[in-house]
Amino acid sequence: MKQTVRFLFLMIATATLAACSGGYKSDVTRFHNLPRPAGESIEVMAARADRQSSLEFGQYAELIGARLGTVGYTPPIAGQGTPLIAYVDYGLQPVAGVTYEEGSSASIGMGTGGRHTSFGLGLSFPIGESKPRQEYVYILSLDIVRRGDGVKLYEGKSTIRATGKTLNEMMPLLADALFADFPGQSGTATRVKVGN
Repeated sequence: MKQTVRFLFLMIATATLAACSGGYKSDVTRFHNLPRPAGESIEVMAARADRQSSLEFGQYAELIGARLGTVGYTPPIAGQGTPLIAYVDYGLQPVAGVTYEEGSSASIGMGTGGRHTSFGLGLSFPIGESKPRQEYVYILSLDIVRRGDGVKLYEGKSTIRATGKTLNEMMPLLADALFADFPGQSGTATRVKVGN
């Protein structure tokens, strides 16, 4: 009986740790004909002209610029053009349909068994009210273009499906996923775990 109780305790502890483990899974796609960065200067611009002067884009441009710096690019020098432009786009889309998130649940279980017979009983019931939950797909895309002739050298996109988050909260995670193993193998779709 003690072994059974110990086993059940371990199962519950494992399930609890799994439920509490954080992080998100991001789907990342990349297509490119981009050599490894070698210190080229690059300017970050909004893919949509109406966003270029927004404070929101300014924050995201700073984030993307920092990530570009970690993979080998350098920021633009004032008054000088850059050979490369990084066009950034972002947004979120609701997932079709609304699901309902149940409140907490409690379970009661017991069991007994003999040499030739066994008996088990389990009961689970919800605690609290169910709440509507709208999921969103958060999206970050990056195109790197050669300024001189407008040739696109890189296009990448990362997406994360989540609930109850703002785009501002998700942007660092989207950037982490997009710049994992940058520039990556062209023509691939990978799943990257980000966050805690």
